[in-house]
Amino acid sequence: MWRERRNRRMDMLLLLAGVSVLLVGCTRPATDTSPEWIGYYNGKSTSGDYAIGICTADDVADGFVRDTVHSPIRPPSGYTHIAAPCVVVAEGTFYMYVEGWAEESHSWRDVLLLTSVDGYSWSYFPKNPVLTCDGGARRCSVLYEPADTGREYKMWYVRSATLDIAFAYSSDGVTWAKSTAPVLPLGSPGEWDDKQVIVGGVWKEGDLYYLFYAGYDGRHYRGGYATAENPEGPYVRASENPIIVPRNQADSEVLADIERGSREVVVAQPAAFEVGEAVVLCNELGRWEMSRVEGRRDTSLLLANSVIQDYTRSHGTRVRSWASQDVHSTYVWKADGMWHLVITAFGCQKGVMTSVNFMIEATGYMTGKSLSSLTWNFRASPLLPMSSSTDLSWDQCSRENLFLYRP
Repeated sequence: MWRERRNRRMDMLLLLAGVSVLLVGCTRPATDTSPEWIGYYNGKSTSGDYAIGICTADDVADGFVRDTVHSPIRPPSGYTHIAAPCVVVAEGTFYMYVEGWAEESHSWRDVLLLTSVDGYSWSYFPKNPVLTCDGGARRCSVLYEPADTGREYKMWYVRSATLDIAFAYSSDGVTWAKSTAPVLPLGSPGEWDDKQVIVGGVWKEGDLYYLFYAGYDGRHYRGGYATAENPEGPYVRASENPIIVPRNQADSEVLADIERGSREVVVAQPAAFEVGEAVVLCNELGRWEMSRVEGRRDTSLLLANSVIQDYTRSHGTRVRSWASQDVHSTYVWKADGMWHLVITAFGCQKGVMTSVNFMIEATGYMTGKSLSSLTWNFRASPLLPMSSSTDLSWDQCSRENLFLYRP
């Protein structure tokens, strides 16, 4: 069995070396100081396609710096978008699994594989996709357990046709055996997760698997988790679900025009916002920018940064928390008795020019001694800073689904 696995691995490495594949970025200089964390996320501009970005940090709470040398990693031929990266490291090789959106139909998605020897320069596996199913397969979370012979790689993924979570296992990370039934079905009618359940990270503690997921009820995405002693289930939903909810109360109409250069915003409910909280100024013309609440007054918010664009009441200007609409987890870990959750928040601004003028997708941070007592780290969120609609970068309005790796 060991010899067979070794041979399969050698075959895979030889195939990677012998077939022309898409190389992304360049080799990381040996003189670089290694960061404490490497992050992988998907991003896009208002007019671009989703691609994968790389970022680094010495401390999660201090935020991440985007790596502009090795990213973005663009979709391969036959796909228009890649999103929701998940990375595992096995025997010195990095494996990145992403959700690929098929070029002929965005409704069809597959799980694609990229590999790397350093976590920075990535190549597409030549025999993609590595996993699909009837109707397509969406985002996934992969766990590597080398002691579980023949099932070293475990994958939880979303089935596009039913929008529930299924399970697959593999001995080499390439060829997968899939379950025939969901391991986490939709919630009961009327529940917060009765329309969709989407993988949001997996953590194992002792013999217990924690499956974190996003639930959708037709109005909002919120985050919860379920547990099982067997990776194939049955999973028991936590009684305290949902544990991650949007800050939808922190959303207010702006009551006075805002001139560029100003730091004060007159709003109806200043007390709905937390000091230190990141907020988005936006209007119906698709104009937006992100700032942070530095102080609250009786009728206004004092921003940390001067406003860089004009905003008028006549164009429906609003100020809202960066996490006011839809939220869910994308990466989870536990250390020193504390839970740490990376959170994606996203939402649309509908306006007078188009049905949806822009979507902001950002990444934040929550911690707690228990999963029922998670609190926002407002100062750290977003972990990947964002600026405004004047930004011309490839990841202007989306820096989400952050997955972390600790070298």
